[in-house]
Amino acid sequence: MGAGSAEKGEKRAVLSSEGKFEDLLTPEMPLEQRAAVGNMRVSSSLSTVGIWMRLYLMIEALGLQLAASWRDDCACRNARFLWCTLAMAFGAGAYYSLPDEPSFMIVVTLMLASALWGWRRARKGLVDFVLLLAISALSGLSVASYHGQFAATPVLQRELSSAITGVIDHIDYRQRNGRKDERWTLRVETIDRIGTDPLPQRLLLVRKALGERFAVGERIRLWARLQPLQRPSYPGAFDYARYLWARSIGGQGYMGRKIERLPKAQDTGVVAWWDGARHGIESKRSAIATQILERIEGEAGGLAIALAVGKRDYLASDVKEALRQSGLAHILAISGLHMALVSMSIFWGVRALFALVPHLALSYPIRQWAAAIALICAASYLVLSGGSVATIRAFLMMAIFLIAIILGRPALTLHNLALALIAVILFQPYSMVEAGMQMSFAATAALIASYDRIRVMRIAYRVKQEDRGTQYHASGLHWMALIRTAVRWIGGIGATSLIAGVAVLPFSIAHFQQMAPLGLIANLMVMPIISLIVMPFGLVSVALVPVGLQALTLPLVGWGLERVIASARWIAEHTDEQLLVVSGQGMVLWLFVLAIAAYAIHRGGLAWLALAPIGAALLVWHLVVPADLWISGNGTRVAYRGTDQRWHQIGSKRVTIDFASLLHFDGDARLLAANRAEDDPHAEGERNTSGLRAAVRVTTRHEEEGKVPKAGCDRLACFAAGLHRADGRPTALSIGLVRKASAFDEECATHDIIVSKLPIPAACAGPRHRIGPDELAEGGGRFVWFEQIARPVVDKSGKSSVSNAKDTAARRPITTYDGTAASHHWELHEVASFIAGRRPWQ
Repeated sequence: MGAGSAEKGEKRAVLSSEGKFEDLLTPEMPLEQRAAVGNMRVSSSLSTVGIWMRLYLMIEALGLQLAASWRDDCACRNARFLWCTLAMAFGAGAYYSLPDEPSFMIVVTLMLASALWGWRRARKGLVDFVLLLAISALSGLSVASYHGQFAATPVLQRELSSAITGVIDHIDYRQRNGRKDERWTLRVETIDRIGTDPLPQRLLLVRKALGERFAVGERIRLWARLQPLQRPSYPGAFDYARYLWARSIGGQGYMGRKIERLPKAQDTGVVAWWDGARHGIESKRSAIATQILERIEGEAGGLAIALAVGKRDYLASDVKEALRQSGLAHILAISGLHMALVSMSIFWGVRALFALVPHLALSYPIRQWAAAIALICAASYLVLSGGSVATIRAFLMMAIFLIAIILGRPALTLHNLALALIAVILFQPYSMVEAGMQMSFAATAALIASYDRIRVMRIAYRVKQEDRGTQYHASGLHWMALIRTAVRWIGGIGATSLIAGVAVLPFSIAHFQQMAPLGLIANLMVMPIISLIVMPFGLVSVALVPVGLQALTLPLVGWGLERVIASARWIAEHTDEQLLVVSGQGMVLWLFVLAIAAYAIHRGGLAWLALAPIGAALLVWHLVVPADLWISGNGTRVAYRGTDQRWHQIGSKRVTIDFASLLHFDGDARLLAANRAEDDPHAEGERNTSGLRAAVRVTTRHEEEGKVPKAGCDRLACFAAGLHRADGRPTALSIGLVRKASAFDEECATHDIIVSKLPIPAACAGPRHRIGPDELAEGGGRFVWFEQIARPVVDKSGKSSVSNAKDTAARRPITTYDGTAASHHWELHEVASFIAGRRPWQ
């Protein structure tokens, strides 16, 4: 002991005289103590210790603290399992972003080999976290690859008109611009003129000529005009083809007027039973929707149907838009809120009924019985709601929670979320790249992590205020407890809305280019009505159905939903449209996912690492350069930038769906303002009647000079001269959009860029950039950027060299001259909607 004390005293003396840390940081010292020593201040001069040594020791101390935090998170919150689950989700999502189809056997072999290597290292006591992440990512990639190559549907590769025989799987009722139509999902049996092409499992058909009503499950024969799945209209656009393909839909089109009913096929086996069950459930959902409409009329009835059975086709489009703009669209998705209200209301209600019988309460496990009944009701709600990703996630978490009650075990919330994520990856890997799944899991993870921190702070506060709390109860001020409970409940609604809103904001901007700045106020106004009136009395109405007394409580549900719609419209009307639409270009969602994961999984210093990916994502979002030119996928329309830096279109006088999506993607709120003007009966006549054309001008030969480049159209061709970049700078470039073959000679001699859906003749050698049917078929719609260069690229003959037009990433030098005969050299960079390669949905 004496020798040890002397040695310690000697080290302290060395530290005080020389100011070095090497004598204190011994190998046998615990890491926590080494971190503490690293943070000590040394009273020596900088000349002795050295600024680099101090910096090194500070970094080492920080690393030791993070290592201690990591060990604590792994021990208390099983951080390795949670990160591996996220890596599995990344692997599944990466499959849908690959340029070409991976080999399933190679991916599985790599996954199994990595797992075997990891198992052998684990037997030696070595745990390699990076290897675990790689195994998890390969597992997710393997699941998605299996679904894409073996469990998905073939897709149509060409347009055709043919007679089709099939069974109606689903019917959606839509209304757009006052016109009603139906969208049928048809399970295909035969397509007469498909030839040797593979047969799609299902088709999405639009029925515009409404007449006789048809029901789900009927076997029919009809004539339809079919076409391949719709491609993205520009890079970064929503991939509707992938969305339909993932749901076993391999083609789309329009059906004719004549539809013939056929007798049902006498199929047997598991498949026939499963199809019959699905059709029966869909018929029951439609019947419930009809009954709700008979008792709750108007817009409130449509909202009630959306909350009860998940059918949104009865909801008016303006109500949907108002809910979206006010930040209340989440109530339309049957998710954690709805599942929790239904399940826990049934759990506590059944438990209270059992508790009224003393013999049951004292002799039997009524808590477990109530949990089992609530689980059955939650499963029924899942089936009747349509089974969206958000509903499945909410049900899985609630099921794990209720099963834990039945088994008498604690339920770990983050583990519930991870298990639900694994289940979704296994059965629906395509949902990893869809907005609904991403927003649902991001909001839930943020809420779990935030409320866990709040719970810890509340416990610490209660410990400090224990004496004061005892005095409150002793003085008999019970009404103060009621006030505190009410304030805490309202504050909980506000905190929940704020946390979830911040968590889903990057996803809302990236997928929908939209945010709700007044969403917190809207949720404070609406969620008490949903929680205290709509959902409770809705459950009471369901309980009264067997005795035929549901009409007593349904009017109260309708009144509550009318207040919800009125509040949503009021919030939407008082929100500036410029704050609603935000450009989503350059949003790197996987960085935000890493940030949310770091915040949710960790509690110590590692949680602050979430700021790093957030900063990187915001930097990329800020530095992204918008495109200067857009070419539609069919080669009939072009959009260019004006001096106002906004898009202007040639080739069509209508604001088509893809052009409207392009404006939204660019953060352009003109369409939203025009829609509001059309809906406002008090607006000025010109503004109210001109509609979307007033918001987004379609250029003609009579454009006012100075605002947009000189442009125009006739029946032969369209043109735009003096194109501008996205930052407003002019380029002196021009583009020609050829409609008729007779216009090629004039347009090719005049313009720098030629676009046409017609074959471009070889004699059209003047333009330096040509986009014809081959390029459009290969890459679809595309963005083009203009970049000014110092001098042209010339070949040996002295002519400007031009890369192969089929290379979508090639640089094409263009030399132009302004009025002063000064030359400007430009390179054109383009990115197509889909890159080279072949995916199953293309």
